[in-house]
Amino acid sequence: MLTAFFVMGFVGSWNDVQGPLTWLEELPTLSYGIYAYEQMAKYFANEPIYFAGVILSIIPVVILFIFFQNAIMNNVSIGGLKG
Repeated sequence: MLTAFFVMGFVGSWNDVQGPLTWLEELPTLSYGIYAYEQMAKYFANEPIYFAGVILSIIPVVILFIFFQNAIMNNVSIGGLKG
């Protein structure tokens, strides 16, 4: 159960854009960089670079899921309703 909470918390903080923008203006994170590039790309689109950044930001989350998929899926199925 704690492993599932850890992985879910990591994914939530990894995808956070507003927190680093508010508190760490001088030290932007990768997710904020992708967000800023997406906002700029509305006017000047360079899609291969954008999608390369998206793939790089997904890699840590996928690796965590691969290692802890059994713990996550077991905890998800426990909460279901039985009829």
